[in-house]
Amino acid sequence: MTLGVSRQQPLLVVIEDLHWIDRASEELVASMVDGLPGAAVLFVVTYRPGYEPPWLNKSFATQLSLPPLSDEDSLKVAQSVLPGVTLPTAVEAVILTKAEGNPFFLEELALSIQDGVSLGGHLAVPDTVQGVLMSRIGRLAETEQSLLQSASVIGKDVPLPILAAVAELPEEALGQALRHLSTAEFLYEINSFPEIKYRFRHALTHEVAYESLRPAPRRHLHARIVAAIEALHPDHLSEDVDRLAYHATQGELWEKSMDYSRQAAAKAAARSAHSQAIAYLEQSLEALRHLPRSRHTIELAIDLRFELRNSLHPLGDPERILAHLREAEELAKTLEDPRRLARVFSFMTQYFRMMGDLDRAIESGQQALALAERLRDSPLWVVANTYLGSAYDVRGEYRKATEVLRQCVESLPDSAIRQDLGVAGLVPVFARIYLVYCLAELGDFDRGMAYGEEGIQLAEAADHAYSLIFASCGLGHLLLLKGEVERAIAILERGLGACRTLNVRIGFPLLAAPLGAAYALAGRAGDAISLLEEGVREGVTIKRMSGHALLVVRLGEAYLAAGRVNDAAAAADEALGLARESQARGHEAYARRLQAEIAARKDERNAAQAAYRDTVAIGEALGMRPLLAHCRLGQARLERAAGLEDRGRQGFAGAVEDFAALGMDFWRDRARAEWGS
Repeated sequence: MTLGVSRQQPLLVVIEDLHWIDRASEELVASMVDGLPGAAVLFVVTYRPGYEPPWLNKSFATQLSLPPLSDEDSLKVAQSVLPGVTLPTAVEAVILTKAEGNPFFLEELALSIQDGVSLGGHLAVPDTVQGVLMSRIGRLAETEQSLLQSASVIGKDVPLPILAAVAELPEEALGQALRHLSTAEFLYEINSFPEIKYRFRHALTHEVAYESLRPAPRRHLHARIVAAIEALHPDHLSEDVDRLAYHATQGELWEKSMDYSRQAAAKAAARSAHSQAIAYLEQSLEALRHLPRSRHTIELAIDLRFELRNSLHPLGDPERILAHLREAEELAKTLEDPRRLARVFSFMTQYFRMMGDLDRAIESGQQALALAERLRDSPLWVVANTYLGSAYDVRGEYRKATEVLRQCVESLPDSAIRQDLGVAGLVPVFARIYLVYCLAELGDFDRGMAYGEEGIQLAEAADHAYSLIFASCGLGHLLLLKGEVERAIAILERGLGACRTLNVRIGFPLLAAPLGAAYALAGRAGDAISLLEEGVREGVTIKRMSGHALLVVRLGEAYLAAGRVNDAAAAADEALGLARESQARGHEAYARRLQAEIAARKDERNAAQAAYRDTVAIGEALGMRPLLAHCRLGQARLERAAGLEDRGRQGFAGAVEDFAALGMDFWRDRARAEWGS
């Protein structure tokens, strides 16, 4: 929205106190900063020393250090807190020396004087702002001090009904104490519907008040706050689940901590705040360790690890995924629980596929499928087959993958879109999208287009952004191969925008490959290379090897289009090695075709012919009709370059016929223009 509006008018975005930012918001700000180059937007943020924004090393970011206030301005701040009071010179000197130009410290020192510190004689002032705050809190009446501490345990924002329930003061005494705390500028009332809230004047005030409590009373207050929220909002606990998780954990109510933390994780994951979801799930696991060991708690330990996997996967964290899956596997074997073991094997299929170990991916998928069939568990069967089909796809077994995935799609009616199958994405969407990839390589564009559009519609109807990202990628890949370049760019850019905004790192390299290739076809070589290089770096960082060979091929093609032949050759060699290492036969064919084109560019006819022969052999074995049509055209170019005009024209006519039969009109017309007919 910000970048969109900036095309109409310049924008100034100001964010204060960035050091207090939560993880999900920090990721959002970082994604917005990534989009700043070329936009009419000025970001201004403030933060304390000790915090460093993750994007500070950007070339367009400038850091300015704010100097301390001058003595003159420092006295103006102090006087603004004490209107009509003349400070003795000795007192001014102490204030200036202690505060060192820090505005908040100046205000608190002045308030300390206002609270009753003598202006004459020796002024004993703590050396830190925390010390001043502690001193001011210590001079409060016992009732007010206790109320402030209770408020600090509730949080920086303090709903009055919860505070009243925890404090257990008569209404008149509560009101009087709150008025005094407001006058003393510890708290202030904020307008809020449907309940009155108070807010700490400063986060540091809240911290000092909280730290002034001993651990045992603090823990007791957290537990009472849980009871108060449950009593006040019994029908709306889901809205307060984040607070309940926090207070139950701090109050050491371990069973409630486990349950509320898990609910909070599900709530965070639903809005793609996966870093936050992971933190809650780890908190839930820690709480579970305090409960007596039983079959039920072991089952919960397994399920929590599955949920952790589902949030770690979008962020691209394979080591932690594997660790949790191995632990879940051991626990499932301990319980002799075949259903949970089948889920472990299904997730292992995806893990090994992502790591480029396709043999182990297929082995795990077959183990999951065998258990699902033995149990006659349809949902397990669908998930196992969907993941297994995707592994066959990456290995280049497109016909086999198509058959497996088609069965999955047919067994999942549209009504199953909201069925919780315990995975990160919507299975009816992903089954279709994996099928789209296979059909695109086989040249069955009409059927692929139908499945791709269904996948987009299902993801949109469910308002599931994560699934929509991958649906956009699948359909965009098909459109790229077919030659509908502008439409592919529109769909892929939509997916990439959501991918950046939601920090779905696992999807970025997958989107970069077709979008970069589409940019290159549209004559945007610079954009193509920049995006593809970023995609390669991200793929290496998150260790996503599935599809990495094809991504490197696309980068090599962009280099070649830009005339960087040596860079293209290096990329082609790397891609070929990666494809062969992981036995991704389809991607091996793409790498060999790129080598053929590079050799042709260098007038190395024999090397080009050999590379084309290898590509054709693989393409025919796998049924890759679009790639075979491109090879036919490339071979025709070689014949013409060698002076074999008739053979070249015959090959060209065959390529045009192939493109036309497949509905690849863009490529057909391009070939005709090249050959002047």
